Amino acid sequence: MSEHKRGLSGCKKFIDFNKAYPGRWFADVEKTYETQNEVVTVAKVYNEEGLNFYSVSFFEFEREIIRKITQYWGDNSQPPAWRIENQLSEAY
Repeated sequence: MSEHKRGLSGCKKFIDFNKAYPGRWFADVEKTYETQNEVVTVAKVYNEEGLNFYSVSFFEFEREIIRKITQYWGDNSQPPAWRIENQLSEAY
């Protein structure tokens, strides 16, 4: 299979995964950094149930087409009670 066809398959899987994810989610892009072939975004992703995360995404481009996406996610919700009770979490 050619690299191009694998890329389209990966693209479709990425879109299908996000479309099928349970619940209604929202995203606010807070920062964007650009270089010649890469865009980095920092976004807050959240739902109506109070879950929220930060996502840092690295978009690599080739001829104005996204060639690769690398994402890192961090939980931004309140820590669970057991961590607070055992003094294993604190806000900074």
